[in-house]
Amino acid sequence: MKVIWTDFSSGMLTGIYQYYKEKAGHTISKKIKSEIFTATKQLKKTSNFRAN
Repeated sequence: MKVIWTDFSSGMLTGIYQYYKEKAGHTISKKIKSEIFTATKQLKKTSNFRAN
Protein backbone atom coordinates (compact mmCIF):
# COMPACT_ATOMS: atom_id res chain seq x y z
CA MET A 1 0.00 0.00 0.00
CA LYS A 2 1.20 3.46 -0.82
CA VAL A 3 0.19 6.21 1.61
CA ILE A 4 -0.31 9.58 -0.02
CA TRP A 5 -0.35 12.74 2.05
CA THR A 6 -2.83 15.12 0.44
CA ASP A 7 -2.60 18.88 0.79
CA PHE A 8 -5.52 18.67 3.22
CA SER A 9 -3.93 16.00 5.43
CA SER A 10 -0.57 17.76 5.36
CA GLY A 11 -2.27 21.00 6.39
CA MET A 12 -4.12 19.23 9.20
CA LEU A 13 -0.85 17.73 10.46
CA THR A 14 0.73 21.19 10.44
CA GLY A 15 -2.26 22.53 12.39
CA ILE A 16 -2.01 19.73 14.95
CA TYR A 17 1.71 20.37 15.32
CA GLN A 18 1.22 24.13 15.78
CA TYR A 19 -1.61 23.64 18.28
CA TYR A 20 0.41 21.32 20.50
CA LYS A 21 3.52 23.47 20.11
CA GLU A 22 1.59 26.40 21.58
CA LYS A 23 -0.27 24.41 24.25
CA ALA A 24 2.30 21.82 25.34
CA GLY A 25 5.63 22.88 23.87
CA HIS A 26 7.97 21.95 21.05
CA THR A 27 9.03 18.56 22.43
CA ILE A 28 5.48 17.28 22.84
CA SER A 29 4.40 18.52 19.42
CA LYS A 30 7.37 16.76 17.79
CA LYS A 31 6.49 13.55 19.63
CA ILE A 32 2.87 13.68 18.48
CA LYS A 33 3.92 14.34 14.89
CA SER A 34 6.35 11.44 15.05
CA GLU A 35 3.63 9.14 16.41
CA ILE A 36 1.34 10.11 13.53
CA PHE A 37 4.08 9.23 11.02
CA THR A 38 4.72 5.94 12.84
CA ALA A 39 1.03 5.06 12.62
CA THR A 40 1.10 5.87 8.90
CA LYS A 41 4.06 3.52 8.42
CA GLN A 42 2.08 0.82 10.22
CA LEU A 43 -0.64 1.15 7.56
CA LYS A 44 1.95 0.32 4.91
CA LYS A 45 3.16 -2.73 6.83
CA THR A 46 -0.24 -4.16 7.69
CA SER A 47 -1.64 -3.73 4.19
CA ASN A 48 0.41 -6.77 3.15
CA PHE A 49 -1.64 -8.92 5.54
CA ARG A 50 -5.11 -8.40 4.05
CA ALA A 51 -7.71 -11.05 4.66
CA ASN A 52 -8.91 -12.98 1.61
